Amino acid sequence: MFSVNEIVKHVRKAPFTPFRLVTSAGESFDVLHPELIMVGNRTVTIGLPDPKNPLVYDDQIWIALMHITAIQELPVGSPTGGN
Repeated sequence: MFSVNEIVKHVRKAPFTPFRLVTSAGESFDVLHPELIMVGNRTVTIGLPDPKNPLVYDDQIWIALMHITAIQELPVGSPTGGN
């Protein structure tokens, strides 16, 4: 499990580096832009990018912090992921 501060650290990193959140269910969700994630006390909300405009979300997913098992930095320009 990751703390709020650990996740916020990745979101606010300057310059921003895309990252992947991996869950206890084995799912992974890529955060390609800092405006597509909201970090709360118990959950994160990730905006799943619109294929036509990746800076705008098409759908969203909520993940309980207790289910985040890994944070992996992604190379800049990574394709959108997520299961």
